[in-house]
Amino acid sequence: MHIHIVGRLRVVLLIHSYKISYVLKQVSSLTLQVNEMKAMMTFFVQNYHGELPHDFPVFHSSSVSDQGSVPNGETNDSDQD
Repeated sequence: MHIHIVGRLRVVLLIHSYKISYVLKQVSSLTLQVNEMKAMMTFFVQNYHGELPHDFPVFHSSSVSDQGSVPNGETNDSDQD
């Protein structure tokens, strides 16, 4: 019985390891996309010669990965500028 439990535990750990790896790859990809979008928006804002709307979002220079994590269902108040 002990061997059966250990075998099942290994399978569960492998599945979770795969899921975590997949999620990390997705987060990394999304982080790169967000940083590219922020760079493009910064470029457009710096080169736009008209007046921007007063409620136009301004992006900070820090990258997404520098902002720390927030538990699910909560927001980081410092990002709510």
